[in-house]
Amino acid sequence: MTELLIKGQVMKKAVCVLAVSLIVIFAGCQPSQEKQTAGISRKDRLLANENINFRNELARCRDEIEKQKKLLEQCHQELNLKNKPPQCLNEVEKQKKLLQQCREEKEKINQRAEKEIRRDEIVRQCEKEKEEIDQQAGENMKWLMDELPKDLLDDASKLSEENANLTAKIAELEKALEESNSQPQQK
Repeated sequence: MTELLIKGQVMKKAVCVLAVSLIVIFAGCQPSQEKQTAGISRKDRLLANENINFRNELARCRDEIEKQKKLLEQCHQELNLKNKPPQCLNEVEKQKKLLQQCREEKEKINQRAEKEIRRDEIVRQCEKEKEEIDQQAGENMKWLMDELPKDLLDDASKLSEENANLTAKIAELEKALEESNSQPQQK
């Protein structure tokens, strides 16, 4: 950037020196009226050639000056863009805040996910325990249904036999009682 400014100043000085040189040459190169010989016309031609060369050089210098002005304008535009970093810094700060918010949201989501994973594990464990309890209850019910009726049936048949025996004894005793009641009357 500073190099372009220095080049621009050098070009301005070069143009000024060239312009002064041309003025001096034109002022000092006027033909004297006393010497109007064939050599003067040669001098006039040389001066004309030199004048044309200087004009061409001046045109090139002007083109170079225009190029330098364009470069200088570009540099000013770039500087204007570089003076905008506070806006960029504001954008960067906004982006940092958004990034922080995203990180916090992600952390909250991860915590919720961990809670859900733990809850799912507890649910699976409870379901497994429930299945084990159901299986054990089924086995106990089967045992009760298989073993208890046999025992009850055995007990019921024993009680039925005992009942039949007792009923038979009661009947015998009743007969004996009737017989004993009927025998004293016959006496």
